[in-house]
Amino acid sequence: MNLVAPTTAGLLLTCAGLLLAGFGAAQLTQARRVVAGVQLRAQGSDIAQRTLIGGAAGAVAALIVIASVLASGIDGRPRLAAFAVAGVLVVYGGISWPAAPLREQARLARLLRRLTPSFTGYLRVAIGGGDSPHDALTRYVARPRDAIAPMQQIVRDALLAAQRIPTSSFAALRHVARFTACQELIDLSEALAQAEESSASTMVGQLVAQEQTLAAIIADEDMRLIKRRKLYVLCFVAYAMIMSTLVQILYVNVLGSALAKGLLGGS
Repeated sequence: MNLVAPTTAGLLLTCAGLLLAGFGAAQLTQARRVVAGVQLRAQGSDIAQRTLIGGAAGAVAALIVIASVLASGIDGRPRLAAFAVAGVLVVYGGISWPAAPLREQARLARLLRRLTPSFTGYLRVAIGGGDSPHDALTRYVARPRDAIAPMQQIVRDALLAAQRIPTSSFAALRHVARFTACQELIDLSEALAQAEESSASTMVGQLVAQEQTLAAIIADEDMRLIKRRKLYVLCFVAYAMIMSTLVQILYVNVLGSALAKGLLGGS
């Protein structure tokens, strides 16, 4: 293949166009979030679009790498390394990059799940002390803190939604929570939105019930995590014992054969 052939220029332009389309697809979610004012959940159409664009871009980039290697006459290990790079480009463009929003969504859901119990406790104390739902949410985001930054962003989106949509604070929180993948936060906001029209004691009762439920869920998840880690440790120990036994057997066989050859040669 000739690097100065017209087909090479066409491949380069195709790769550039696909990369530009991929950049636009990556910015699409951010643009939709700015318009909606909430952290939107990744949609299947977005993932399919990213998979199509990323797979095509990765394939074209891999083809350019392979064509360059074949045209330059590189042989041996550099050629194998270039083929490996081409494979990595295909895998990254067709699998890793399209799934990035899902990984980010799962990461955010895990953070929100861990922050929901403390957020529930804060609301219980604030509302039990006489604060209105709007004042409690406003005070929660008054001072930015890195430890609770994801939950504070959700509350800010809820306060903004309450201003844009004529609705109550907890109803706006329910609206925003539905766009997340955290089921615990969705259940909490749903219970608060239903109890907001009642008295403060009703909301406190709902918060206490949600707090107990969340504590049980977190404890169950921690127990399953501990059991899973114990299983990993046991598997690692078993693997280490098997490998150690195999190494000892090979060492004894090699040493024994060397000693036998030495004795036979000496005799």
